[in-house]
Amino acid sequence: MSEDFGDTSKKSGQNKIIKRFRTVNLCQNIIFSWARSEDNLRPAIFCSERTILNAWEVLRKNELYSNKQVTQAFWDMYLTLFQVYDRYLDKVHPYCRVKNGFSGASHSYLLECLGIFENLGIVSLAGLIFVYQSLVEGSDDIKQGALSVGQMLKEFIDNHPSTHSPCYDGHIIDMSVAIYLLCCLGEKEFVDGWIQNTIQSVAFSYHQMGKYFPIDNDSFEDLVGFTEGETVEWSSLFKMSTLIPILAQWR
Repeated sequence: MSEDFGDTSKKSGQNKIIKRFRTVNLCQNIIFSWARSEDNLRPAIFCSERTILNAWEVLRKNELYSNKQVTQAFWDMYLTLFQVYDRYLDKVHPYCRVKNGFSGASHSYLLECLGIFENLGIVSLAGLIFVYQSLVEGSDDIKQGALSVGQMLKEFIDNHPSTHSPCYDGHIIDMSVAIYLLCCLGEKEFVDGWIQNTIQSVAFSYHQMGKYFPIDNDSFEDLVGFTEGETVEWSSLFKMSTLIPILAQWR
């Protein structure tokens, strides 16, 4: 959505934005339909998330927050994202309740860990959308939905020990979204326990094992290198960590 819409203070420019928003929303609904038919919602999730971020940038850059027609077109796209998240939560809920339910058929600790943190972030962000939506609509049903997502997230963390052993320093992003959601829902005690266990796990991996701690970049090659015992200066992969200070701040 980087095209030039012309003078967006005029009706003609605003109409171009509305037309583009509606077209993009149609496209993301088509992708959502394909994703459902293929029983793989990841493309729909990533498409809708990127759509909302880009559309919000158009609103911000052109200062159109108070324009009702433009914001309605944006809201329609947002509701599509809400529907995608809702469908995703229905699909994954049973796996949150099962010990290592997200591990699948993978025999690789690294691939399992990366997949679990990806889903941790999606579940948490979906929960925050429910919290926001409940505040906007004042709906008790949606509020109850947000509480249900919080419970689902707790089950996810309890049943997946890998959530205590992040692979990348950047996994603090997924953890922070999860922590924020749980704190919004009054689960501070649970959060404190998760943080404490994670710090202990990282410290043990670093000092006792010399591997399986979160490296400070997002290089899969480096990750595989030091976990598989190749010649890698593993101490250098932890020196710029932000994960521990941010967890300490949350605590």
